[in-house]
Amino acid sequence: MILDLEDKNYLQEGVFAEAGIEDMKVKNPIQFISPIPGKLVTYINTFNLTNVKDLRAELLKAQDWEINYSTDKNHDLDWAKHTIHSFVRLYESGNLKTVYKESWYNTRVWSLIDTIFDDLESLQVVR
Repeated sequence: MILDLEDKNYLQEGVFAEAGIEDMKVKNPIQFISPIPGKLVTYINTFNLTNVKDLRAELLKAQDWEINYSTDKNHDLDWAKHTIHSFVRLYESGNLKTVYKESWYNTRVWSLIDTIFDDLESLQVVR
């Protein structure tokens, strides 16, 4: 289970006591096994743009990895492109300006994040 131990709602809603949260931070620190691959960082940085028109133009550019796509080698790049495109569509639709019930966010927003793990057979994302 992954918990955002910085989320103040745990304290406000009485889910955990402050001492319990501090105890979890000490006993179960997150240790990142490896850094984000440089190729993925470079690709994501190509989307560091200031307007949606430029984002869409960048998304339209064909990538070498798309020609001979391999899940083993290119899943992260493909996920990044798909996720950015999906968030651009959400932004343009104006739907992100409205407050919805949790199920809307689970299907429209979190599902995009969850798919980063699709190439890991041993991991299941459950909501």
